[in-house]
Amino acid sequence: MEEAVRIMGYGKIDVGVRFLLWVTVAISIFPFFLLQVGIDFSSHSKAFPYDVVNEMGENEILDSHFHKLSGAFVHTLLESAAFVVAFLTVAFSFTHFAITRSSVTPIIGMALFMSGCMDAFHTLAADRLIEATAPNTDLIPFTWAICRAFNSAIMVVGVWIIMAHPKSTRKGTGLGLVLVTSLAFGVAAWIIIHYCATEAQLPQTMFPNSRITRPWDLISLILFLAAGLLVFPLFHKRNPSLFSAAIWISVIPQVATQIHMAFGSTELFDAHFNVAHFLKIIAYLVPCTGLLLDYVQTHKHEFKLRKIEEMAKIKAEIMNKKLSDAHTEALIIARHAEAAKKRTEVLASELERSNQELEQFAYVASHDLKSPLRGINNLARGIEEDLGSALKGETKENMSLLRRGVTQLASLLDDLLSYSKVGQKMGDIVLVNSKEVINDIVRLANSKDLDLKVKIHPDLPTFPTTKSTLELVFRNLINNAIKHHDRNVINIDISAERNNGYYRFSVKDDGPGIDPKYYEHIFEMFKTVKPRDEVEGSGIGLAIVKKLIAHQGGRIWVEPHGRGTNFIFDWKIEQ
Repeated sequence: MEEAVRIMGYGKIDVGVRFLLWVTVAISIFPFFLLQVGIDFSSHSKAFPYDVVNEMGENEILDSHFHKLSGAFVHTLLESAAFVVAFLTVAFSFTHFAITRSSVTPIIGMALFMSGCMDAFHTLAADRLIEATAPNTDLIPFTWAICRAFNSAIMVVGVWIIMAHPKSTRKGTGLGLVLVTSLAFGVAAWIIIHYCATEAQLPQTMFPNSRITRPWDLISLILFLAAGLLVFPLFHKRNPSLFSAAIWISVIPQVATQIHMAFGSTELFDAHFNVAHFLKIIAYLVPCTGLLLDYVQTHKHEFKLRKIEEMAKIKAEIMNKKLSDAHTEALIIARHAEAAKKRTEVLASELERSNQELEQFAYVASHDLKSPLRGINNLARGIEEDLGSALKGETKENMSLLRRGVTQLASLLDDLLSYSKVGQKMGDIVLVNSKEVINDIVRLANSKDLDLKVKIHPDLPTFPTTKSTLELVFRNLINNAIKHHDRNVINIDISAERNNGYYRFSVKDDGPGIDPKYYEHIFEMFKTVKPRDEVEGSGIGLAIVKKLIAHQGGRIWVEPHGRGTNFIFDWKIEQ
């Protein structure tokens, strides 16, 4: 059953629709089971005792007349109830139309109301309150069959009109369509009523001894089945609502009604006759209930919308207050930002001045300080040449240490100058062949006392960068491998691979290696693994390398690989 409700288009099963479906199914099939257990719903009339009428009193005669008309009275009550429900449905539908301005409910409501009007004629003519020429034995079953066919047909036509005019279902449209449709339904009902009331000889519609006792009722049975299987599902899909779902559900008692009449009723006012009339009331009541549920849902939605509007107004007021506060804060922040901007400009000016002073110091270090060193070196050389063989022992060793110290100090000043220039413009970006750069460095580094073997992998790239910067990095790393090597035969392996937006270079040597505890310190200024009197160098080379690579947006680190050291660095690819 819940699956049936899900098919109707409700993801979350609406409690009202589920309850309506369960109740409708139960009421539609319950009378059948009661009939099977022997409960009699017939209202047969008692024959009037004409043979003893002279012996009866006035009240007894009157009671006998009422007993004879009991079947007609029950029939009148059932049909009157159906008309009242149809009238309430059309009243509710126009109330709904006044709220939503959608023509769906009034068109369907008018279709049900015209069916109710046909039922009213059927009842009044049967009770002879409206003059009709045909006898009741023909009039009641024929007008019933015509009314049921009209009911099924007019419901299908009403739904078809709505689906054929989709714009009429929108809010604020469709009033003209409602009026024209109502008029057409009324004219059709009047034509049928006029024919039934004036025709003296009506067709036979009841065949008590046949398997199908009322074949004319098959017309409306087929129409209701077609509507329930084809028309109403499409209507509900295009106009999903509780009311359209109720129209679809109402097919269940409509079909049950026709089954009782077509295959069960053999005479007026028998059990199947009365059950069918009762189920017709249910068939009218289901759309009315769906309309009420839809009205309640619409009211809830409007209430929620009002609450949302009220909350939106409150939030708007809060937002306006916050915006006002934010504007005030923005003004304060703007003032602070202006002050910070001026402070930044002052700091930038001071930084520029500091950089200029640093450049001036570097120039002094490389020029003015190196001049006395050259003088000392020349003086020491002159002394050695003048004294010649007179320099012996400790004096000769001290002169050699003096000249070596001067040379180291000059080298240190050169390295300091190089470090201070990192970050300044070191040339334009050009297409650089990294293999050629390394080959040039190796040719200059080789000497008679050194057997330098460098393996350059074929995957070393050619890419756009500043050539002087890359060359300085490789020169320092290769010189570092040579300087700290403990053998005359030196093997260096240089490779590269692309890694996202970087080239990852690897420079491996087979030297004595570096203790892992020094990995974090070897890139600091003036840091050396061995004492300076054992290894020539200023301790600035790797610091320069790190600063150059960082300026290019990359990084450098050390990884062990057995004997030796593996320097790995990422070099950002210029776009």
